[in-house]
Amino acid sequence: MNVLVADEWFDCAIRLDSETIAVHEIFNPELSKLLNLHSKTVYMSDLCAFISGCVNRNVGKLTIYWHVNGDIIYALTGILHCVKIKIECGERIADGRYRLYEIPKLFLMRGQSTPMELKWKHAVGIATTNKPLLTHVLTDVLETSPFTLPDTLLSVQELSIFRERLSYIYYVLGSDVDIVARTEREIFQKCAELARLQQVFLIQGNIMENFVLVQACLFQLGADGLWEEISGSVRPRPELMSSAFIQHRVMLNNCYCIAVIFNAIYKHKLSLPTVERSHETVNRVVQEYYKSYVNAPLSVLVCATKVLTLFTEEYNFKSALVFVSQFFQVDVEASRADVIRLFLACLKGD
Repeated sequence: MNVLVADEWFDCAIRLDSETIAVHEIFNPELSKLLNLHSKTVYMSDLCAFISGCVNRNVGKLTIYWHVNGDIIYALTGILHCVKIKIECGERIADGRYRLYEIPKLFLMRGQSTPMELKWKHAVGIATTNKPLLTHVLTDVLETSPFTLPDTLLSVQELSIFRERLSYIYYVLGSDVDIVARTEREIFQKCAELARLQQVFLIQGNIMENFVLVQACLFQLGADGLWEEISGSVRPRPELMSSAFIQHRVMLNNCYCIAVIFNAIYKHKLSLPTVERSHETVNRVVQEYYKSYVNAPLSVLVCATKVLTLFTEEYNFKSALVFVSQFFQVDVEASRADVIRLFLACLKGD
């Protein structure tokens, strides 16, 4: 068999060209039925999309949690119970590209212990094949946004299943819902402990709602976070899910717009009024954001703090844009790294 390599992953497969991918094929009618497919086989990219709820992700690994997808784990492995499994579809090679394994590696994850490699269930066969890139995605237009999100922030696109799961978790966190399952109580307690460290809310809502939306956004941006564990540990109830949910899109938009203004403040730092150090307080989120900038003066930090304060008073950008227009016009963009950095700054405690 020829060694298949590529520069990036596509939902646990590798891109061969703009139209096709090389992907593992799982010969398992039971799994196909669980994923609501009409075939005797399942592409690994389809399994990845079903578990994550997103497509076009540059990932070659997949973690599946028992609490939500125990039936899928059983169909793949025959295991009757566990916490989670991990599938590795390939590896990075010396030239920086990625090689697709002939057969994916399957691991049982055991807390702090070394993962145990498993054999695929007898009913599962593995092959490689080509498949067109997936295009069944959802998009949203936020009419009130002062800036348009660039395509680089929208390359990972979501299916309805993603926002349905997120809408339920968001609903539970914002309502007085009785949580019976121990797995769900434990993950919500973990979220509550970390949420208390948040410095700034980027959307109207309670502390837990903000926290889980940030985690969902970080996941879609390809950054490390808790979203996989959260979504894998909370079993959704269909009657409480909504495919019209867009609060995470509002969150991403707000973060991008703030990052744009912050970048513009730094670019036009010479146009800002001077400030006296003893008279001004700088927001900790602002300090964290500008750590990667070279010698950001106090005037930049103070101006950005004012922008953040104005935004969080009403959760719109009207007052903030009027304020900065005294000194300059916003004429820059923000990168994916900028947005991730701002999200992480909002989560960081003292």
